[in-house]
Amino acid sequence: MHVPRTPETTGMVGLEWMKLLSPGAVVLNFARGGIVDDNVVLEALDQGILAGYGSDFPVPEFQGRTDIVMLPHLGASTAEAEINCATTAATQIIDFIGRGKITTSVNFAPIDMAWSGDVRAVILHKDEAGALNHITDPLKEANLNIADSTTRRREQTGVACTLMDIDTKDQSTVADLVAGINDEQVLRVRTIPRPR
Repeated sequence: MHVPRTPETTGMVGLEWMKLLSPGAVVLNFARGGIVDDNVVLEALDQGILAGYGSDFPVPEFQGRTDIVMLPHLGASTAEAEINCATTAATQIIDFIGRGKITTSVNFAPIDMAWSGDVRAVILHKDEAGALNHITDPLKEANLNIADSTTRRREQTGVACTLMDIDTKDQSTVADLVAGINDEQVLRVRTIPRPR
């Protein structure tokens, strides 16, 4: 069953309703707690009216019974869940904008790195040999040191993300260098100053 919990549906599944079911029936309640009367479930199971009961609204009285299957309640559509999802999404956007961190993405693998340089380049590129040379070669020519880097790829999509920390106080120098990159292997480069 799957109905919302309203004054009309609270307790709607009682013993008389269960007696209408075929022998050996199993009732599944993944809607809301209170739709099915928990005490009636126990009575119907004890009397053989029901063969089993499944729900994601566990109550202590159901513990230890082999004829009851209890699952965790996911509650993905509750107001609380939607607020948590929105908060998580906002946090992940802030993390990506502020330091290039990717936590959950459909097209990029999770990536993060502790800061070690003055400027971070976030490089989204094809997962191909030589793609990063289009970034590292101009940095080398400008005599800029790469303090640290890490790359994560998602094979299914053929794309990767590299976080590259560069030793320079002048973010515009790095931004100007990467802005001049015109290569089909490098999809996007963004620079972020180290937070102070």
